[in-house]
Amino acid sequence: SLFVSLSRLVTDPDQAVKNGSELLDRMLKDIVIESNATFDLNVFIPLVRERIFAKNSFARQFIISWISVLNTVPEINMVIYLPEILLGLYQILEDPMPEIQRMCESLLTQFLKMIKADPTVTDLSQMVNVLIVQAQSSNVLIQYTALIWLKEFIQLSGESLIGFSSGIFTAVLPCLSFESESKKHIKDCAIAINANLLELVSTSENKEKNLNAMELDSVMEVLRQYLIHSSVPTKIAALKWVHHLFTEVHDEMSRKHAKNLFPVLLRDCLSDSSDEVVLQAIVVLAEIVNSATASGSGFDQRQYRHFLMELLTL
Repeated sequence: SLFVSLSRLVTDPDQAVKNGSELLDRMLKDIVIESNATFDLNVFIPLVRERIFAKNSFARQFIISWISVLNTVPEINMVIYLPEILLGLYQILEDPMPEIQRMCESLLTQFLKMIKADPTVTDLSQMVNVLIVQAQSSNVLIQYTALIWLKEFIQLSGESLIGFSSGIFTAVLPCLSFESESKKHIKDCAIAINANLLELVSTSENKEKNLNAMELDSVMEVLRQYLIHSSVPTKIAALKWVHHLFTEVHDEMSRKHAKNLFPVLLRDCLSDSSDEVVLQAIVVLAEIVNSATASGSGFDQRQYRHFLMELLTL
């Protein structure tokens, strides 16, 4: 097809070839816009998907320009296909050419605005894992953009995304430790995401349903890891989550997770150099003991004795 041929020509080092390809590109776009009713996106999107991971800056510019043009046509709904191209768009954000970065950032902003206007227009859950991975990028622009999208997704449709909590924690909690002014915007966004997620299992009308959908096994594995060898703000956030979960679902937490938490709480958190971490760990330990005496608790006497023995060895 012409599109496939053009995608190759735009990377040609010969300026005459490049000029000719740009002219043909503009003409082809005009034709597509005028005949949008017969334009088959189901054929076009796979062609875009195959080329969106190109490393060549001119190839990236070509792809971004096509997506942007089609996105301006009211009769064409590009957002539906966003899950198929989102990863490629995020990779283009790290292009060395500032102009291409700006083009891609602008396009992503347009897409997010469209999603906020109508969250049902596409399947948000299909994009969350991409955002979680990109939110851990060493590239500041990619990381911040992904966190902004995660924050908006949770605000728009948090209850449907609660099953991704462990992945969201993996992306968000380390950002709480950022201290430099250059990453303050990332930290602030991470704080907001953490607060929004906590609200879903604290004050939401569907709190119990959300807690059941949280997949505690994977969540607790992530939280436990962040109680070891992480920064003070990250440890405190993890401890507050552990405390909240013991408060809300103490039976399951006591039965399945208390035993694995003991060594971390007693040997790592209580010996932490930060008084705030130590105090928060004591709050968690107090809640575990409280769970042991709660009616119907799954925290049996053997576990309780083990906890006391561990405490005495400090």
